[in-house]
Formats: sequence, structure tokens, C-alpha cells
Amino acid sequence: MYGLKSDIDLSFLVGREIIQISVGKVQVILSFDHNTAISVEQRFEYRADGRSVVWKPGKMDAAGALLELIGGVVKSVGGETNGTLTLEFLAGEVLIVMDASEEFESYTITQPGSTIVV
Repeated sequence: MYGLKSDIDLSFLVGREIIQISVGKVQVILSFDHNTAISVEQRFEYRADGRSVVWKPGKMDAAGALLELIGGVVKSVGGETNGTLTLEFLAGEVLIVMDASEEFESYTITQPGSTIVV
């Protein structure tokens, strides 16, 4: 929807540990330590152990694959102007969150004092 600014600083996500994952009918929320969260409403791809799972609203089995990330720590983060957010975790897993809608919000990143809507 909005993409990401080319100069956006997402380094606050590095070192964050996933402490909870909430799954709803049309949303997956990754809650990190330090009151940080990513709420996904459109689409993500999760890669781990040579497999790839794509989630979109209503695809509960794909959302369940993310439970492996509880306790995972973000090693690196990247953001592209097209709105793609890529998180790599210390154990090698990769989560790619996409800006997949022209009309609606695709995901939101929140931390104390800041909200990024894509």
C-alpha cells in the first residue's frame, strides 16, 4: 500500500526476540521483546530448513509454521521501497513480509513511540 521509505531505519528490530505469535482469521501478529510487534494482514513467506511456506488471510496451516520462530532472535533486517520487509533469524530462518495490496494495509510495525504502516 505505502511501501517503505528508502532511508528507513529498521535496525531497532535487530536483536529482538519473538516472545509470542498470535494467529487470527485475517491477521498474524509477531510480538517481540521490548514492546515491539509486526502485524501482518496480507501475505508473508517463511523459509526454514529448505522449505518455504506462504501465508495469506485464511490459510491457517501456513500461519502455524511460524510457531517455530518463538524464541527466535532477529539477526538482520532489510526493507525495500516496494514494501518488502525481510527478517533473517540467528538460526537461519527467513521471514519475508510483502506489501501485497493496493487498497489495504499489508502490515504494521510498532515499537514504543513509533508505528510504521505499509
